[in-house]
Amino acid sequence: MGTKNSKNLTILELSDVHLGHSRTPTFAIIENLRAVLNEDRLATVDMVVIAGDFYDKLLYYPAPDVALIERWIIDFLRICARLSVKVRVLEGTPKHDRKQNLSFVTLNEAYGFGVDLKYHDVLTIEYMETYDQHWLYIPDEWRSNCDDTWVEVKRLLSEHGLVKVDFAVMHGMFEYQLPAHLNLDTHKSDRYLDIVKFFVFIGHVHQASHYKRILAAGSFDRICQGDEIEKGCWQISVDLRGVNHGISWVKNPNPWTYITFDFSGVEIEDAFKQLKTMQNQRTGSYIRIVAELGHPIFDNIKLLQEQYTGLIFHTDIKKDKKYNTAKAKLFEKTVFSEIRSDNIVELLSKRIDQGTGDVVVKNRAMEILSELKG
Repeated sequence: MGTKNSKNLTILELSDVHLGHSRTPTFAIIENLRAVLNEDRLATVDMVVIAGDFYDKLLYYPAPDVALIERWIIDFLRICARLSVKVRVLEGTPKHDRKQNLSFVTLNEAYGFGVDLKYHDVLTIEYMETYDQHWLYIPDEWRSNCDDTWVEVKRLLSEHGLVKVDFAVMHGMFEYQLPAHLNLDTHKSDRYLDIVKFFVFIGHVHQASHYKRILAAGSFDRICQGDEIEKGCWQISVDLRGVNHGISWVKNPNPWTYITFDFSGVEIEDAFKQLKTMQNQRTGSYIRIVAELGHPIFDNIKLLQEQYTGLIFHTDIKKDKKYNTAKAKLFEKTVFSEIRSDNIVELLSKRIDQGTGDVVVKNRAMEILSELKG
């Protein structure tokens, strides 16, 4: 961790908070924001950078999320004012932020906090007199393709008489963040590393990464299935005299629960044993079930939903594979229901029929079941 002094610039950088999300509750994300951006941590920080997608969608009163978000912004700015922490907020993806980051500016002015705060929603180079630095800001989708954005960046540098800036804050993708098989339009990392002296901060891709001097914090919390990794943000202590920089990961203490179970090739009994671990998960947790087409687990989703009240189950069928249906029939919908005296005959009679061709044995088994029922 860095501490405030004239030789170091300590920055806390986060992105993709997605407040107002339809799955991960806003109150839960805000609890984690309070835990991470608390007074003790902000006392060691010179600046907080939010690199886009603070909001998930356009929000209106009387939606309760609006009040929760404004309450957090007010409390956050109050701490920043007391501790002289600068705040920079970048506009992210248009369909997410929708210019709502202006609320930082509005609330800062309305409450008279006087925080050194700027919100950038256009391609901008800001001169920060305090540190004699130039900062480049690039919102997402600034132009229809990344090459056109780069042309404008070079033009803007020329207009300011600059070859390099000290920092860049962006929202978008670099090529290194994508799997090799995806051919998407991305910013070129070498271009921006060449024009930035210290660090490039970028939001948009939800997995955190550190590539050379590029730092992507990823999403601050979990907001989708398949993204079950650790969440948080970066804290960077920049040595203004050289390159002896300190980079640390600040962990989100309690990201929302998204869990995937892949039951491909797993027998139904073993699948249910694994699912018993869900008993203590918090209400609203998302559980994804993955298996082959025809797997009997899909016939039991309603039962799982009833058994694990408060959890939200989703299914993902591997359509290129099929389950051994002959084996599956042995467990068809009935095996994992609660066995009671009023349903034991119904639950086990089919298995008796399937298990033996001996009529005498079948009849004796049914007699025993009837005795148990009575």
